[in-house]
Amino acid sequence: AGLAVPGQALKAGVRVVASSMTLGVLNPVISLLEDIVALLGSCLALILPIIAFCLVTLTLVISFWLIRRWTASHPAPQPT
Repeated sequence: AGLAVPGQALKAGVRVVASSMTLGVLNPVISLLEDIVALLGSCLALILPIIAFCLVTLTLVISFWLIRRWTASHPAPQPT
């Protein structure tokens, strides 16, 4: 809620300025842009966690593969 207040204030300020300067002609354009930004934000909120999970999984798989490869080529010394 703390981040929503400045965003709403900015949005309201832009609407007031656009309405007063263009007599409301740009309001549909501004509304469309707001809808596009909201849609993109929602898509990112759904997609980014999936991408992050895939990147973490890929990193773990590659790390385990590299560790196994390194340990196979560097056997532990035998005690004498």
